[in-house]
Amino acid sequence: MRFKKIIVASIVVIAFFSSVIGVKAAIDWTVGHQNMQATADNIDKLVNRINSLKGEASQNQQELADLKNQLKSQQQQYQDLVNQKNNEEEALKKEI
Repeated sequence: MRFKKIIVASIVVIAFFSSVIGVKAAIDWTVGHQNMQATADNIDKLVNRINSLKGEASQNQQELADLKNQLKSQQQQYQDLVNQKNNEEEALKKEI
């Protein structure tokens, strides 16, 4: 009889600890799963931010190219006016 009580008590203790281990494993899995979802969400946010910045960089490069073209045009106009001024000065010197 005493032997049966020891066996039953052992089975109860083993079942209790097994259930505790099972609950612990389930909690760990849930926490791990939540961490993986949070990580995936953060990765998605970073990818969207990177794509947004790439778009901005492309737009800024286009604007820079446009400004460089405007600068070249203005420099050419300036050079044309300098040449025109020099030619008019030459003409006035010849008249004098």
